[in-house]
Amino acid sequence: MSNDDLPTLQKFSTEACRGKFAVASATPQIVKDYDVNLKVGGVSTGLTTRTSYVIARSGKIVMVHSDMDYRDHVKLTLAAVQELKGK
Repeated sequence: MSNDDLPTLQKFSTEACRGKFAVASATPQIVKDYDVNLKVGGVSTGLTTRTSYVIARSGKIVMVHSDMDYRDHVKLTLAAVQELKGK
């Protein structure tokens, strides 16, 4: 999810994600609830951190990866999902 506007999300989903998955819009409440408001020097930037969550069907968060470097997000998230599927 992202707090970008819908046209930006549509473009990103198509170009960067190559249509493999959609990026959903995060409301201000979701940004707050998941504590992903990007702050610099304690001041909100209006952006979000790059954070991946895997949430079990029970609603329990089983994996969190927060890193502005995008490279490990998909690999780590898929590994956590595979582990859940094996249980």
